[in-house]
Amino acid sequence: KYFLVLMVGTSMSMPKAMEGEPDDEDGPREVAVSGRHSNKRHKSGSEHKSKGRAWVLRKKEQMRHRGYDNIPHDTKYSGRKRKGGF
Repeated sequence: KYFLVLMVGTSMSMPKAMEGEPDDEDGPREVAVSGRHSNKRHKSGSEHKSKGRAWVLRKKEQMRHRGYDNIPHDTKYSGRKRKGGF
């Protein structure tokens, strides 16, 4: 492995490189990350809500309040669900 060391500021000495194989006397040098990604995926999937009509109308009002002048008018079709593409 190669590591890029970036240092800013006053001149400092370079860190010493490890030579040879790591010793097992210090304990394990690996971190277990199993299961971390699956929990995140399930959690975000259950709480995910689509942006509905209320969100679209609130966002349009925010943009008008900020001074944007090219925002479409609110109609009965604002924020409607669309058919699948295929």
